[in-house]
Amino acid sequence: MPKSKKILDLRYFIVLMLISGTIFYSKLMSDGKPVPIVKPLEDFPKQIGSWSGETQRFSQAVYDKLGVDDSVLINYKNDHEDTISMYVGYYEDQKQGEIIHSPKNCMLGSGWQPIEISEIDISFDSRKIPVTKMILEKSYQKIVVLYWYQSGKRAIANEYIQRLYFIYDSIRYNRSNATFVRFTSPVLSDDNENAVQVLIKFIKNTSHWLKILRRPK
Repeated sequence: MPKSKKILDLRYFIVLMLISGTIFYSKLMSDGKPVPIVKPLEDFPKQIGSWSGETQRFSQAVYDKLGVDDSVLINYKNDHEDTISMYVGYYEDQKQGEIIHSPKNCMLGSGWQPIEISEIDISFDSRKIPVTKMILEKSYQKIVVLYWYQSGKRAIANEYIQRLYFIYDSIRYNRSNATFVRFTSPVLSDDNENAVQVLIKFIKNTSHWLKILRRPK
């Protein structure tokens, strides 16, 4: 077969695969069955151990971009004036334009520079969950971010694996509901590890309430 014919056949194959993939992806996005959350996120407690919280809000433009169905943003303080920001966003059905956004895109895109990005395990509620840890810096400020994705009883740290489960759940269960959970705290005195441990301890104290994010399949 002439080389030009082989190249032409390869191009036709690539175009066919792209068209097929687009059709398949569109079907996933349109056929999902919305799954309401078990309990409104606004009921999340404002008192976690020695931490007292106040509900906050992003700008409406941010919510419009997120496309979230239910969410809560709470800033907590303890007696030592340490601060933790908790954001939880729930998606009943991830349609096109309403897919969970990765902090690696939105936070790094807003000027935060990564010092460290890794995955760790947090042991709580009689199991270990994988969590993405980010230490970021901007204008002499430093923060630590711990986040994961919740899909049913699964906790997922990696956004690419979360997308694979999105496809899997869409095909097998005809649904794509999922939750994004993020905790953020400033790093003081350049003690990165202490800030991480403070967040981990706080997360363990929320384990009872985070159960509302898990629906049985």
